[in-house]
Amino acid sequence: MADRVINAIRYCFGLLVIITTLYIIANVVRAVELIIGFITLSFGVLTIIWTLIAKYSLSPKSTLRLFTNNFLACSIAVVAFSIVRILGRLIDIPWLILVEFFFIFATFLFFLLAAYYMYSIGKE
Repeated sequence: MADRVINAIRYCFGLLVIITTLYIIANVVRAVELIIGFITLSFGVLTIIWTLIAKYSLSPKSTLRLFTNNFLACSIAVVAFSIVRILGRLIDIPWLILVEFFFIFATFLFFLLAAYYMYSIGKE
């Protein structure tokens, strides 16, 4: 019981440190959207890395590897969208919104393919 209380205090303290750090950075830099964008981008890159590790640990012809390929494509499209979004905040290019829409379209296309694969597996 004492270990649970100590772990809960540690997690609360860690969360408090993260919130305080973000608050201080936001007040110093005054660009909260860019900070959150870079944090999100780092999570996206980590997602791609772990997905690649998972993909190569699966057998080459498995259905799960096919889903992993779709998940990887979706992750890459979302990370590319995030990069374009951050660039759009740093430099003003009017047609950049079209590139953003392209990456959103690509993400939905890969989700559509994954849904079709799930439907075809469900019919088996």
